[in-house]
Amino acid sequence: IKELYTLLNFIDSEGFPLNDLSDFCDRYEDENYSSELHDLLRPYLLRRTKHQVLSSLPPSQDCVVHCELTALQRKVYRGCLVKDASVIDLAANKSVLQNTIMQLRKCSNHPYMFNGIEPEPFLIGEHLVEASGKLITLDNILKHCH
Repeated sequence: IKELYTLLNFIDSEGFPLNDLSDFCDRYEDENYSSELHDLLRPYLLRRTKHQVLSSLPPSQDCVVHCELTALQRKVYRGCLVKDASVIDLAANKSVLQNTIMQLRKCSNHPYMFNGIEPEPFLIGEHLVEASGKLITLDNILKHCH
């Protein structure tokens, strides 16, 4: 309630002087006054939807683009499915593989999200794109856009 009053003071310092903070807190900390508080806040809140603001904006369209996993992604993906820590170089730390779905999701995004997969020395280059099927597809799409 104190933070709310401070924000209201910032917006309208004449309507909400700082010396009335304790009165405001005492009154509105009680849940019985929640509707009154909502009425008090209504003039300061602006809620608009995209349709109200940009009526000329066409509706969004979704396009699903399927892409294949690279060989490295398939290897890591299979390792995650069978919970094989040696495939993703985790040694004895199998606890990382407990949430299988999240690990599969990481793998399908990019295999370098797992420690020990990216070749050393860590260099920025085309291998970052070539290791992920999603990035290869995105790279091809972007080449056609230019």
